[in-house]
Amino acid sequence: MEVVGKPATFHVLRWHQGRDFECSKVQNVTDLPQLADCDLTVIPSTIPDFRALVDRYEIPSGFVLERLQGVTHSFGASLARDGSQAVWMHFLCTASSPDAENAEWLKSAAVLKWSTPTANRQTPNNQDKRHANGPVTLICFRPVEGICERIFHLAQESNWGDVLQDPYLLLDMVYESWCLRLDESAWKTNNLCQNIEKDTFKGTRDLDASFPGPSVVDLYYVHTIAKNAIFMLEAVDATLRSLDAAIAHHQELSYTLSPPQQN
Repeated sequence: MEVVGKPATFHVLRWHQGRDFECSKVQNVTDLPQLADCDLTVIPSTIPDFRALVDRYEIPSGFVLERLQGVTHSFGASLARDGSQAVWMHFLCTASSPDAENAEWLKSAAVLKWSTPTANRQTPNNQDKRHANGPVTLICFRPVEGICERIFHLAQESNWGDVLQDPYLLLDMVYESWCLRLDESAWKTNNLCQNIEKDTFKGTRDLDASFPGPSVVDLYYVHTIAKNAIFMLEAVDATLRSLDAAIAHHQELSYTLSPPQQN
């Protein structure tokens, strides 16, 4: 999707080993750093020119296809010809709102790319470098509330380089932030249901059997709340399935890239 008119501003977070953390603003995809420009790059927002972003960072076609199809949830992985790895995920859920009929849909996605030891020159005694040597790039599309705080907190940590050894630490932030958002929506839905129950009990106490007026319960509203709650349960189930797939892929990489055991 391209935004025409006033340019949007996006933050780009960059880490270099042996140098200070950098946070810059860009208004065009061409201003974004190349994959090899730094050890770790995080773009916690959606760039307007999606096609240019796909070309610049060689985002896998699987992610692009799922985005065009508007899939609800997914986890995918691919291996490039140069040996670099990429994983991605999509999330979708309804946001709890008193206006249940017009409830917002929460939609988020992320792409994580990194180089593996097979794509870089091996160095002696690098047994701990099983997953990546850098560079690592994380792009978050419509990041949920909380992920940016986690990323900025990472900038203050002296051990940020751990994500260069295991980029899945970044996915941990993505999944945790999304699950916290689901939890928040679930509690808000629970509060809405409690209010409906209170209003219903109060209304029935004030009526007698011969009351000719309309029902004290807005059945359509209750139905819509229940439907959104079902969507939320489906979102939780799909997220857990996506997480299971991510864990399985992480274990597979750990096994594949682990150094052979010494006899």
